[in-house]
Amino acid sequence: MCGRLVGGGKTQAEMLEIVEGFVYPDKPIRVETHAPKAQVGYNIAPTQSVNIIYFDANADEVVATSGRWWLVPPWFRGSVKDWKATTFNARLEDAPAKNSFRQAWKTGRCLVLASGYYEWAGPKGSK
Repeated sequence: MCGRLVGGGKTQAEMLEIVEGFVYPDKPIRVETHAPKAQVGYNIAPTQSVNIIYFDANADEVVATSGRWWLVPPWFRGSVKDWKATTFNARLEDAPAKNSFRQAWKTGRCLVLASGYYEWAGPKGSK
């Protein structure tokens, strides 16, 4: 499987404006201006930086920032670069029961702001 994201040229603030009121209509919003810049284009690969929005329950606010598109579970004790399992996508039916996704499913969800998602298809070398 070789999933890719299509990430538009919108800033975190612009993307947040699009979804504002749709997900958390009554919460204050914080845009992290110091976050690494998200990748833009039609072939954003797992492990690259993407725009995300998440709810910070401790601060009771919505945060717009960037994050690495690839889940590394909190129980993994090595370096992020040492995590080799394919965890950038999961089947909705299986995720809550899988050890890698269980904790994130309960408490660590976020919105990945993208214009689209696709999988390369076709014979090897002719994608």
